[in-house]
Amino acid sequence: MAYKTTSLGQAVLRASAYDNSYLLPAMQRPYVWEKSDAIKLFNSIYKGFPIGTSLLWETKSSGDRKLGANRVYKIPFAKTESNHLYEMPVQEGQDITLVLDGQQRLTTMNIALNGYWESKKEEREKMFFNMDVEPSNKSKLPFVIADSVDGDNYIPCHDIMKWKTRDLFEEYVSINNISLTLNWHKNINNLYSRIWVDEAFCYGECKAETMGDAVDIFVVSNSSGKSLDMTDLIMAYLSTSWDTIDAKNEVKTLVSELNKKFNKSKPFSTKSILKIFLCVSKDEKGNLLPSSTSNILKSLDADLIKRLENQWIHYRKSIFDVCTLIERWGLAKAGLLKSTNAVIPVLLWLMKNNVDITSETKDVAQNLELARRWLLMSLINGVFGGQSDSAIADTRKTILESNADSLAFPLAGLLKDGVKHGKYAFYNESDIMSFLSNLEYSKDNSTISLLLYLVRGSYFKGIDRDTAYHLDHIFSKSDNPLVFINNIGNIQLLPSKDNQKKSNRHPKMLWNSDNYGDEFLEMNILPVNPLYTDDGNYLIYDYPEKLIPNREVHLSKKIASLLELQ
Repeated sequence: MAYKTTSLGQAVLRASAYDNSYLLPAMQRPYVWEKSDAIKLFNSIYKGFPIGTSLLWETKSSGDRKLGANRVYKIPFAKTESNHLYEMPVQEGQDITLVLDGQQRLTTMNIALNGYWESKKEEREKMFFNMDVEPSNKSKLPFVIADSVDGDNYIPCHDIMKWKTRDLFEEYVSINNISLTLNWHKNINNLYSRIWVDEAFCYGECKAETMGDAVDIFVVSNSSGKSLDMTDLIMAYLSTSWDTIDAKNEVKTLVSELNKKFNKSKPFSTKSILKIFLCVSKDEKGNLLPSSTSNILKSLDADLIKRLENQWIHYRKSIFDVCTLIERWGLAKAGLLKSTNAVIPVLLWLMKNNVDITSETKDVAQNLELARRWLLMSLINGVFGGQSDSAIADTRKTILESNADSLAFPLAGLLKDGVKHGKYAFYNESDIMSFLSNLEYSKDNSTISLLLYLVRGSYFKGIDRDTAYHLDHIFSKSDNPLVFINNIGNIQLLPSKDNQKKSNRHPKMLWNSDNYGDEFLEMNILPVNPLYTDDGNYLIYDYPEKLIPNREVHLSKKIASLLELQ
């Protein structure tokens, strides 16, 4: 491949909004470089170091621009939270130059010289050059990114784009009195040479005939630099090959819609949405695709890509339904979905049986409850941690091999898969009891929360989707210096308003009152009858050393019953 060169300034000019000669194809990844990467890049430029090569494809616009595969985008001039790409309107047959490799570097230079970085406070931060710092200085960086800087020794890097010729540069130096300070003049002259004189932008010209050829070249050329994982590659193929769906925009929109259900936790990403999609999609024979993304990539051809496009709408609705259930079960607000792969068995069961989650029939309600129990236990047991592809394969098999004529959710079979792939083996009530006895408040809060959601959520109206629940000590730590005061037997799941109302009131005064009925006590596994009679008549709420271990036993029995364990 023959390479050409031009100055960095000319390359940025072509990438800028003033020119838009360089554009991004639909397959390109979002801009991912951080501010620290930008500082390193410009430090290398200032020192005269090579910054790598780019790959450009000079072609003609073709096809319906309403489709994602044929759209082209402007190179971003800002780094924002959304990283939104702006489409470039082009005409059929128009000459365009697409950046296949080097996008991150070119975008970084465009942001530094023409745009800004948006901070968490929504301030527009820009890059500045410190004229005091010589290229040989190893202790101080010559570039800084900030909303503003103090000192005449700093100039905004935006000014660099005013230096297109030597005359314009010298005029800038004179107007700003930079020539009066010898060191400043020497350093800014060095920067001018690096950007506008040296032909440091080196690029190869892609000879692809079609977009398909360009994708193949894109895959090879992006095998270095910021890691391009299997999901990025599949997204590249889908975004340039789907006929009726803008894959990149569809996935981005779905991620945003689902994460809105999860308060602040935002568990879903482009990678996880695509991974889950591929795990519930089928090939031409009606078989599920491999659980390994790398194996899917090997078999990704035009027919499979079209088949995936046809399955997207069903998947989109189904995963939205699953997240609606998770929201209904209270797990979304609590931020307890720590593994998005855990939704795959539930999602596949919904899709296989065309389950209507709004149905109020007894059969649907009972099986949705079994699905809830499985999801919670899979999160408790870390079933999809580590080598999750194997767990995905086994749980998918269990779902598919369950009775085709029955809606029944295969809880028992999935729990066996959980024993195989999870951290713990739960065969019976004794195993549950042993597990609970080793949990401790603070250290195991996420697990304790999941267990108590499992129990409380099994009761009618036990969990309200819009209510925040807190882990609360039944007996306060300050009044009871018992060694087991942080055991799960002393922890309950309490609505935040009740927790505030409770304050440090003694359980005997709080739970043994008319304010809380039997249903409340039962769903929290608290004694409905406060009179403890096994070895005498006394109020159990007066004896934490008896209530706490006794409650652990009852929690174990309840959980074992919910999981249908002996």
